[in-house]
Amino acid sequence: MNNTLQTQLSRQYSHTLVWILVLFALCFFLIGLSVWGAAKAVDKEDIHHTEATIIESLRQEKSLLEAQLRDYAIWDEAYQLWVVDGFANDDWISSNFGLSLYENLDIAWSAITDQNRKLLLSSYEGIPTRIPPDIEAFQEKLYQLDQNASGLFLINNELWLLGSHPVQPENEHQLPKVSPRAFVFGKRIANSVIRVLKIHTDTAQAFASPQPIQDMASFAVRDQLGQTLSYINWNPAHPGTALLHRLMPDVTALLLILTLATYLLIRRIMRQGRHSLSEMQALARTRQDLGQQQIALQKLRQQFQGQHTQEGFLQELIMEAGHLTSADITSVWLLDASGEHLTCQASNASMKGSQLLMKEMSATLNQLQQRPVTLIEIPHTRHLIQENHSQSLIGFFQDHKVSSLLVTAIYLGGELRGILTLGSQHARNWSDSDHYACSAFAGVVAQFGESFQRQTMEEDLYQQTHFDDITGLPRLTYIEDEYPDLLSEKQGFLVVLRIQGLHIINELHGFDSGNDIFRQFSQCLMQKLEAWSPEGLLVRLPANRLGLFIEGEESRITGFLEQLIRQLESKHWVVQRKSYTLKLQMGLSRYPEDGQDPETLQHRAKLALQHVRSTPGLSYAVYSQDVSTGLKARNEAISDLERGIKNEEFELFFQPQFNCDRKLISAEALVRWRHPERGLLSPAHFIELAEETELILPLGRWILHRACQLLQWHTIRLSVNISVLQMKQKDFVEEIATLLQRYQFSPDQLTLEVVESLMMDQEVKGKLSQIRELGVEISLDDFGTGYSSLSYLQDLPVDELKVDQSFIQALEHHEDAPLVRTIIAMAHTLNMRVVVEGVETDEQFNFVSEQKAELIQGYLLAKPEPWDHFVGRLNLPTVKPNSKRVPTSD
Repeated sequence: MNNTLQTQLSRQYSHTLVWILVLFALCFFLIGLSVWGAAKAVDKEDIHHTEATIIESLRQEKSLLEAQLRDYAIWDEAYQLWVVDGFANDDWISSNFGLSLYENLDIAWSAITDQNRKLLLSSYEGIPTRIPPDIEAFQEKLYQLDQNASGLFLINNELWLLGSHPVQPENEHQLPKVSPRAFVFGKRIANSVIRVLKIHTDTAQAFASPQPIQDMASFAVRDQLGQTLSYINWNPAHPGTALLHRLMPDVTALLLILTLATYLLIRRIMRQGRHSLSEMQALARTRQDLGQQQIALQKLRQQFQGQHTQEGFLQELIMEAGHLTSADITSVWLLDASGEHLTCQASNASMKGSQLLMKEMSATLNQLQQRPVTLIEIPHTRHLIQENHSQSLIGFFQDHKVSSLLVTAIYLGGELRGILTLGSQHARNWSDSDHYACSAFAGVVAQFGESFQRQTMEEDLYQQTHFDDITGLPRLTYIEDEYPDLLSEKQGFLVVLRIQGLHIINELHGFDSGNDIFRQFSQCLMQKLEAWSPEGLLVRLPANRLGLFIEGEESRITGFLEQLIRQLESKHWVVQRKSYTLKLQMGLSRYPEDGQDPETLQHRAKLALQHVRSTPGLSYAVYSQDVSTGLKARNEAISDLERGIKNEEFELFFQPQFNCDRKLISAEALVRWRHPERGLLSPAHFIELAEETELILPLGRWILHRACQLLQWHTIRLSVNISVLQMKQKDFVEEIATLLQRYQFSPDQLTLEVVESLMMDQEVKGKLSQIRELGVEISLDDFGTGYSSLSYLQDLPVDELKVDQSFIQALEHHEDAPLVRTIIAMAHTLNMRVVVEGVETDEQFNFVSEQKAELIQGYLLAKPEPWDHFVGRLNLPTVKPNSKRVPTSD
């Protein structure tokens, strides 16, 4: 095969050499042709230049002759003598038409004629009264020439320039209509043109002739009628051809040198090509191996998409790795939870479950930090063993008769989490592609591990946020995500169930017993719902409430609900050998008539439920505009709330927030209503109504101003809850900036708490970013109960996460709260502060402290308290502002 490739390579190089030589010959021919054409073009341009010089010379001679004639003819003295007096004396003629005219102006013949062109005077070659030879020829040409004109004529085989001009006075007003006399000048023109031609060109030989001379350049001199009079002949210089003759030897030599150099270069390339043929074959094999590796890796990634277990995926991986690299033994080892052992998770030999001690692998691990892939030759490692070179690793593979071992590290999150090994039972020279394959498969293992961990985390988070821990029922967010078109495309009812009596079980037997009864109640209700309508949906709502999504006619549904109420209220629930009964109250809303989203339907079903609660003997009600009793009570509550806001019957309580060392760091501002008749009311009695009626705007403004007013006196940090309606006010950012300027406190003393649903609004996110630019911090309240998603959290303008108390309550039933650990770790990764609220037991406090949450809040540490008591915790004097009233607008 090598000889065949070498023969093909030699033949290709020979063909290449021939084509290059042909190409050089063609280039030489084309270059020569181009240069020859350029030389001829230069020669032609030189002839055109010479002709232009002749033409210009003739024009200048004609212009000069005409100017000289005008100087003589337009002259008062000449006019007086030749026109007025009719004759001139000999002295005047000798002086003006004598030798000076011939020698100075080169005028060979001058004459004076009458109006009939008859000669009155002739001067030839400076001799007055001398007549030129063949005067008849001159006379004939005069008849062809106008009295005021000039032209070229051939006289006696000589080229003459004749000019005539009437004799006129210098004063233009005395000009006669026709002058009876005219001056005639004639000069031989050929010699003048040839003289100029020799001066302005490189022509050495030039002369005039009646016919063009062969092998010479010729220019035809024509008269006014276009008839050829004579030819000006000269020897052209041929500058282009001369240059070509000078350069051709040099160009030819240069091309020959280039051709020879190319020939030698091709010969050398041929020799080098033969020497590099083996390397090319090795490269081809490497490329083939890499291509097969890419196919194998792509196959593994596709299998990963459908593979849900780590064990199954790793087993597929080692089989592919062994097949691709022809390794006898392949294995994947991962670090256990203790970090002390590497455990074999997958292998094509009897290794699965085996363990290696990490402390005995320090030398190999050090080498892996320096080189991605480490080669260990097992039979020749005795000296390495003495240097603590992975004694357990070498001994283990010696037992499996491995002679040569490739080892690469597996990293997860930048930390060593395992190794991948390829072993050969015979001495082997591992190729570069084998090293690459080993490293690539380790990378796939790392990618799978990270994806598996992330997938597990997201599944846990999805489970916690979409399903209830106690009952296992879906939450309302599950309906929004999984059934987005349910409420708009189908007709049915949302039933909100309120269970009465659970609080008694909680108070007497504890929350564990209450949760157990709530779970049993939910299961019983689910069974009855499935028996009546398999398509019905049961969901968990806040505050020990349940929701039913059921389809059908109103009469059929109300009949089922009446039956359900009778059955469940008659059922006895046993707790610690004591029997209890529970009561049900229900509020119904229709979809899509009353709303096409869960929030609206839930709100209107709650209104119907409020009507039931305020009407004795009523078990359920359907939402309608005519629920007069409920609306009346609601209107009275609204009026009462408006009066309370106007009279400033509200005050702020503060629940302290501590660090893990139980040191007071900050507090959350909580509003209370000191009602003149009902006493001190918690937010549960009025916040929901305030949000529904938008009275939360003036109330929220009062809370925010009051908190900022207190911050100007102490350097404590306060958290203030901000409602959805407040955030959506156009001037909210300006209001915060005004408060900072008015009360002159440090912006980082103020933290605004917002709910997760606001983060879905891009406009609100922009406002939060502007508020953070002012220096005020943003806290995400009740994180995990709304629209939580790991994918969008990193893009939110948030400084702090508040973990909802429902997550920490998992410790009441389990020894661990994995979701709390996940949220805290995730927040720290994103450089966010964590506040865990609802901490009520020492176990909860210790768990949160171990997870290094920055702030802890709950009844275990402190309940909400008035400002005076809270300031007392700071060992600072109580500050009482001069006026209780806080401005609500600027």
